[in-house]
Amino acid sequence: SAGAGGQGPARTLVSKRKEKSRNAARSRRGKENLEFFELAKLLPLPGAISSQLDKASIVRLSVTYLRIRPLLHAVILIRGDESLLSQRRAAAPRAGRSGASLGLPIHSWARTPLTEA
Repeated sequence: SAGAGGQGPARTLVSKRKEKSRNAARSRRGKENLEFFELAKLLPLPGAISSQLDKASIVRLSVTYLRIRPLLHAVILIRGDESLLSQRRAAAPRAGRSGASLGLPIHSWARTPLTEA
C-alpha cells in the first residue's frame, strides 16, 4: 500500500542517521581512549602497570599525582639542599676553602621528571 511505501525511505533515513551517530560515537571513544593511554604513559609508573589501568584509575592517579607533585618537588628541593650542604661540608676542609665558594651546581639535583613542568 501507499502508506507502507512512504515509510521505507523515512526508515532508511533514520537508519542512516543512527549509523552515522554510532560511527561518530565510536570515533570519539577511540580518540578518548588514545588520550587516556597517553595520559597513563605520563604517570610515574612502569609501562607494564600504566598500560593495564582502566580509565577511572588513570583519572584518579593523574589527579592524585598532580595534587602531590608540589609536595614531591618541595621534598626534592629540601633533600637537595641537605645533600648540597653535606657535600660542601665534606669538600670544604679538603679544598681549603669555604663550602660556599666550591662552585657546586646548585640545581643539578633538581632536574628530575617530577620537577619539570
